[in-house]
Amino acid sequence: MPWLFTVALLAVFGKLSLWQWQRAEQKAALLSEVASRPVLSLEEALAKTNPDYWPVTMKGRWLPTAIFWDNRTLDGQVGYDLLQPFATSRGVFLIDRGWLAGVARRDLLPSAPLAHGEAAITGRLRQVDPGFSLKATAPEKLGGGYRVQSPAPEALTESLGLPLQKWVLSQEPSGPGFIAHWPLVVMPPEKHRAYSLQWASMALALMVAFGCWLRAEHRRKHE
Repeated sequence: MPWLFTVALLAVFGKLSLWQWQRAEQKAALLSEVASRPVLSLEEALAKTNPDYWPVTMKGRWLPTAIFWDNRTLDGQVGYDLLQPFATSRGVFLIDRGWLAGVARRDLLPSAPLAHGEAAITGRLRQVDPGFSLKATAPEKLGGGYRVQSPAPEALTESLGLPLQKWVLSQEPSGPGFIAHWPLVVMPPEKHRAYSLQWASMALALMVAFGCWLRAEHRRKHE
């Protein structure tokens, strides 16, 4: 029956709209909470049960290895994130220095100036998403650098011969010549709200269409 089909669709559209709105609120709360966190020392951050997303200041020494994280897009342009190891008193960490544009040829890597010497850098500790770890493959040696499909430290430790820690530091602000763009959430709250309104609009359109059908049926029966 048309009314049963309509009610079922309305329930689905309503549930999807509510779910998207709740996801927007959850992510907005996460972003607000993360933005309010104070900058910690590396020791303070690692002492936490979960240091993910915490802003940290690290002191140490840059290591001269260029690792290009492949298939990173910014505003529709494909490029790389440059990862560079950084030796600290708590071990070696990968530092995501930011995005840079790729080159036309796949057998070449873009030119990227490496940082050198001792430094104090700031950024957010990030735990690599399990999805990245699953698709991790051996680094591809090209010229003076390596191309990788995943920044998963455990997958790079053996290949590069570096005892990498499991956390990656997303440098903020990014290094000179780079653009920081590793977002805390893949889909921002605004997009979730847009999807929520889209599902709600579809529910409203269905209600209007069903109302028109009822009126047409009522007129037909009384002709």
